[in-house]
Amino acid sequence: MNDPRPWHVASWRPVSLALAQRQWMIRRLEHRASSGAPAAALREGAQGQVMWACDTPKGPVGLSWDWFALREGVLAMADPMKIVSNLELLDDDGSPVGESRRIVELNNIVHALAWQSRVLRANEPTPALLAA
Repeated sequence: MNDPRPWHVASWRPVSLALAQRQWMIRRLEHRASSGAPAAALREGAQGQVMWACDTPKGPVGLSWDWFALREGVLAMADPMKIVSNLELLDDDGSPVGESRRIVELNNIVHALAWQSRVLRANEPTPALLAA
């Protein structure tokens, strides 16, 4: 997990996780990277990507998605059907869930994260840049 660029999670080794472990993973997910406009330009139409990730006993898990600004300070997922992740979710029998259920579960995970406020904070100018 040395490269935190948002879309690189697609190249990470797949990691299987039981649906019952979803809450365990959500508590460990952290903001790792985001791109987009500086906070001063985060008005309607601004866009970017974000990545959240965590380490699991089976390896790193990441989720990335595109976002856009509905209006200043209000962010939304650009396409909830296009969450990029190396996470393979398993049902109670240990079988991988189908793709339609997987995308619903990935959306549930994203919904549990405070990602909008984290992206807004990540795009704020740093004090060193203000002093320059």
